Amino acid sequence: MTTTGQSTRILADRVWAAYHRSFIQTVAGSIDPETQAVTLADTAETADFGNSDPAIAASYVFETGNTLLTWDPRTTPPEGLLYSYAAFLDNIDLGEVGDAGLRSQLDAARGKYRVANKNFADVRSQAIAAWIESRQTGPSIDFASFVKGHFPLFTLAALALRGADIEFEALMFQAYGTKYSAIADARNKCGISTGAAAMDRPTPYNMAVKRCAQSMIPAAGGSFREEIIPICSTRPVPTYAPVYRLDGFAEAFAKWRENSEEDIAAETLRLTGNSDDDLRDFPWPPSGGKTPGDFFKIGERGPALIPGLRVNTRSPSFSVTIDFAGLDTFSITPGEWFDRGIVEAYRRTASHAAPRLFDEGGPTGLLPIAVIAGFAPSIVITMDRHDYSGFKARYHALPISLFTIGPFRIGGTSDPVFDSTRIGFDDRRSAVTIRPRKKTLPLVLGVVSSKV
Repeated sequence: MTTTGQSTRILADRVWAAYHRSFIQTVAGSIDPETQAVTLADTAETADFGNSDPAIAASYVFETGNTLLTWDPRTTPPEGLLYSYAAFLDNIDLGEVGDAGLRSQLDAARGKYRVANKNFADVRSQAIAAWIESRQTGPSIDFASFVKGHFPLFTLAALALRGADIEFEALMFQAYGTKYSAIADARNKCGISTGAAAMDRPTPYNMAVKRCAQSMIPAAGGSFREEIIPICSTRPVPTYAPVYRLDGFAEAFAKWRENSEEDIAAETLRLTGNSDDDLRDFPWPPSGGKTPGDFFKIGERGPALIPGLRVNTRSPSFSVTIDFAGLDTFSITPGEWFDRGIVEAYRRTASHAAPRLFDEGGPTGLLPIAVIAGFAPSIVITMDRHDYSGFKARYHALPISLFTIGPFRIGGTSDPVFDSTRIGFDDRRSAVTIRPRKKTLPLVLGVVSSKV
């Protein structure tokens, strides 16, 4: 606990790096860095993929699959695959239109469509907010019934967008003929009427979900912010979202729960800081390239969780063992509304309005192809006697004993994973043991992405 400054940062990074190496070797297997990337979460989030209500389970699958990462960790990714893909389709450049009059009409129609699209996104945001508020104060009705009876502006905006879209597509067919057919079909699969973006009716390209209200309201201007919300502060609301599929999870989860009940460890990670691992060896570290911070923190909240308290991770006594009742990767794929072949064919032909969204170096360069999920982790930390005594004293001294170990947040009255009554201190071994609740939720620990 005497190490400070830059050397402390190096020690913390080495523990994170050891965690990365152990995790990737155990779970992700062989990763081709030329075509794939692994991003591990610096904070593990619960995701109720196994909820008995299929619509709630589907909402977590959607929130996970729709999240995008970037080639460059310093770049902020677009807010959702559907929004990015639809924008890409709208801006594919099929070449110069020779007829000046037709070119002028097409430019005008494209501008009209963009205005109508932005207006619809803004109106939809207002409608969702009004609908959610109405559900808190009055009878619960579905979104389609609400906008039909209480928010007619939504229908008007949708009709205006549909009209602008029809005009734009007709001119595109006039300009490019059958060359435009595949793009038109792809756009319709993403649309608000019969496509994946429809919120008020089922289509072949969406699925019924029940989402947390705080994750549903899109920002003005057409942006979606899709985030995994572990615990709803309000009752989940029924709606529709683009189809995503998570393969093989239900079968695995049943086995995981059996393992948890019988205290069986399906996978074990062991790590120490006494290694030469370096976070720079991993092109996609936690937080999209940001330094993840200390591997250990203890306190109530905020960045200064353990001011002055450091664990000597280079000590021969230091180790972390994490036993999971379940740990595996699961394929996650968008439904038929997404056509990767079109992305491959046209990703280098987008207009200046949407410069190379899916190209290398672009803002949407990675597509999630697998989720790394874990269940019921039990953690044992051993450290030297001096560090152990300080850690134990600080833990018991705090009115609310919260601490983090790597990506795991532990403690607090609402902790859905770890049981504060199952945190033990072994003075003889200088070890801290943290056990999970018997009935807990799966954790998203990382994502495997494919480079487009």
